[in-house]
Order: sequence, then structure tokens, then C-alpha cells
Amino acid sequence: MEVGKPKGLDAEKLGLRPEESKLIQDDRVGRNGQRTRSSLAVLLVALGEGARQYVQDEFAGLGSNVLIITPGKSETTGMMPPMAESVHKLTFGDSEAIRQRARGVKDNTPIVFGSSFVKYRQRRRDTTVIGTTSSFPEVRNIYVDIGSFISDDDVRTNRRIVVIGRTVKKELFGSTNPLGKLVNVGGTKCRVVGIMEEKGMSLGFDIDDLVFIPVTTAQELFNTDALLEILNATREDDFGRDIIPRVIDTHRVYAYPYGKFNKIQDYVTVTLESGERHSELVDRTRDSGYWRDVGTLDQYWNANMDLTGVTPYFNLYGRLWPIHTNHVSAPPAKFVFATERKEAFRVGKALDSIVSHGCIISGIVRNSVLSYNVIIRSWSAVDESVILDDVVVERHCKIKKAIIDKYNVIPPATEIGYNPEEDRKRFTVTPRGIVVVPKGHFNHR
Repeated sequence: MEVGKPKGLDAEKLGLRPEESKLIQDDRVGRNGQRTRSSLAVLLVALGEGARQYVQDEFAGLGSNVLIITPGKSETTGMMPPMAESVHKLTFGDSEAIRQRARGVKDNTPIVFGSSFVKYRQRRRDTTVIGTTSSFPEVRNIYVDIGSFISDDDVRTNRRIVVIGRTVKKELFGSTNPLGKLVNVGGTKCRVVGIMEEKGMSLGFDIDDLVFIPVTTAQELFNTDALLEILNATREDDFGRDIIPRVIDTHRVYAYPYGKFNKIQDYVTVTLESGERHSELVDRTRDSGYWRDVGTLDQYWNANMDLTGVTPYFNLYGRLWPIHTNHVSAPPAKFVFATERKEAFRVGKALDSIVSHGCIISGIVRNSVLSYNVIIRSWSAVDESVILDDVVVERHCKIKKAIIDKYNVIPPATEIGYNPEEDRKRFTVTPRGIVVVPKGHFNHR
């Protein structure tokens, strides 16, 4: 028995790892030569490495009769191949080949998915769009409640149809029957043909908050092959400066006037003539068109400064559009010492600044952003600076217009940002004059 290549299935072309090929072979023929059980195969046609592993882990809990086939590599070290090296891609044709030729596989379904918006009239919802085929309900045991699911003919003709989850239906249509209605899926008009049964969480997704379109339509919508080819053809990594300008002459490139058309509806704080402040729902917030390219250190510093001030350019405190980020388990920020007498001045405070959990402020911080677990000792001043995790600024320091990377302990009485010539001898200084202290430069505690 040839383990690496099951008969009737080109494992090398499909990029199967040896253990995946063996699973298919073992599923088809037992040790005594008798047919054992059939399998359901799921092809992850176009996923990033992290997403592919996540979905693969989720499917692993469904039982031993579900196989995951992922785009293969020309080497098996577990690392990404060099940029110039080609890899075997899974295609819709591979799915058909498995369906017709792999006798031990009962059925299979290709999956292409990505994030996009779904819009009906003035209502819009950002969700996950899954491109798949008619076999998806059988493989995943998830069925349509009203209407119909994607058919083989829909896939073959790239038909612009969509099946929506219960949450999407409620948010876009309310009590209105959505069947037959046209919705905008990522800029493509699709007709609603079905509503999924209420299912809740499955495969790590809220099924009720998904939409399904034919896999061939999804491939056009997300166009992952074209993007990967562009990325693999260059070692540059800045889209705005390098990649997009270069492909204008070779590809059709479209621009979306984000600043003009993007709309964020949210609550903002307004000040009345009486001086009272209260929350008010506005149709388009001030930062609806906010966009910053952070490809340089100066741009990174500017983007952080946009977060400070009474009315910041970019508001982190929206109620309808909250910012979801990593949270560190740390206590609340603390500000100590409040002696403001001139003869014994010792105050810990932060003005027009953002201070994260775990920080202890005994000096003065102005117009700055402090990440987790930053300590500012007494009689030190930090102005217009970005200080990252686990930095200690010892006593009597003066820091202005600087980016301090992680794990630094700034020695007492250090001045940064006040003498450009001296700063350039020790650190990187940007064209705008921002001083950058690298990670662990002052690493003694």
C-alpha cells in the first residue's frame, strides 16, 4: 500500500501532507483490505496561514470522518516558503477531482471566506462572507430554513445570489421578507434566495451572522490569487508607497474615496451654551473619514498624537463602534503625589494624554500616549511622546517628541528630544525631529 499517494488522488498536486494522505488512504481501505468508513472533506481554498490553522483546529473536534485539505507547500519544514518559490494551490477543479475520483470520500466542500459588508438600502452590516458549494449543508450539518441554498448551477455560472443568517436578516430587513431582494455584498449586487436555520456558534463562527455565496463568486469578490501574485512578486512591504503605484500599469486598480463617503454613526459628546455636556447621536462622526498611513516613524508618531486632546481626531470612545484590542491583565493606572507648593513641588498627573493600565505616574505627562506598565518617576516630564510597554523613566528626566520602545529604564536626569545633535549621536532622529529609543537600549533595572 502506497501511503503517500492514495490511488485516484494526486496528493502531491493537492499539496497534502503525508499524514493527510494517509488519513484518506486509511479511510478508504482498512488493514484487512475491506472498505471501512467514508469521509467528508473540506477544502480550505483561500485562507491565510493563521485562519487556515484556526479553521482546521475547529474541524478537528467534529470527529475522525472529517478531513481538512489545505493548500500545500513544496517543502515540509513548517515554515512559509521563500517569496519567489511557488506552492501548489487548491482550485475548484481539485474539489471536483476529489468528488469524482476519491472513492473513500463521501462528499467535500471548498471554502473561500473573507470579511465584507452587506448592505440593503440604508442598512449595513459588516460580517463574514463564506463562498462554498451545494454540499456545504451536508458536510457541516447546517441547513436552510426558508428558501434555498446555493445550487451546482449557481456555482457553475458564478450566479450573484446570497443566503443569509438569521442575525443578518434581522439587522437588514427586520420583519420584511428578504427573499428576492437585492443586497450589496462587498460591492457586488446579489439576490437573497435563502435564510439559514438558527444555529448559533459552529466552526468558531456565529452561523446566524454569516452570509453564503457561490464559491466562484467569492473567488472573484476576494480575488486572493491576484493579490498573492502581486505580493509574491516583490520584497517591498509598503502598499501606499511601493506596491500600489507599481501595479497601476499592470492591473486594474480602483480607489475608494474613503474620506468623502465613509460614514460612522455614533454618539458624541457636545457642549451646550450653558456649558453642560451630554451625549448626542450623530449620523456621521467627525472621524468618519479618518485615515492615516503609518508607514514611517513620523506617521506613527502623528497617528498616536491624533488620539490625545479634548476633541481627538480619532475617537477611541465610541459606543456603537468600540475598538476591540488585546487587553493586558494589569491594575488601573495610578497617579501619586499632589504637592504643588513651589518650595516642595512634587505632582503626578497626566494632561491631554492616554494612559494605559498598570502605569504609575509620579511626574508630569502632557500630550502623550503611554502603553501598559509604564512608570514615570518623580520630577520627570514627558511631553508629546509615545512610550511603549514596560518602560521606566527615572527621576528628573526630560523627554519631548520621542518614541520610547519597550523594556527601557531611562537613567535619572536623562534628556531626550532637547538637543538634536546629541540625540543623533545615540538614537535615530526622524525628519520631523522625533527621537526613537530602540527596544531595550537602556535595559538595566
